[in-house]
Amino acid sequence: MFRARPARLEHRPDTAGERHIEESLRQLRGLATETGRVRLRQLRVYSILALQAGLAAALAWWAA
Repeated sequence: MFRARPARLEHRPDTAGERHIEESLRQLRGLATETGRVRLRQLRVYSILALQAGLAAALAWWAA
């Protein structure tokens, strides 16, 4: 009924392939973080531009 527990796996030394995968994941995480910052910066710029366009339209309407 009961199964025997599997033997513990021995700790394998780190291989170059595993290190490469870990480094690639670190780089991708950094890129994702930077991409998020760029998107927030773009959103801020577009918000300011929209506000300026709205103010310009209101001023043009008022001056007319």
